[in-house]
Amino acid sequence: MIQNGIRTGVKLFFGSLIQRKEKTLCMILEWNLRGLLEPKIDNE
Repeated sequence: MIQNGIRTGVKLFFGSLIQRKEKTLCMILEWNLRGLLEPKIDNE
């Protein structure tokens, strides 16, 4: 039951994002990628 609750929550979360604007979702993905890549660049 917990897994089903999480799945529905995720669907509602992404559904609301897509309804607002797909751009917001793309921006969030970009921020996540930058957060992963920036530390590696700083270490170099």
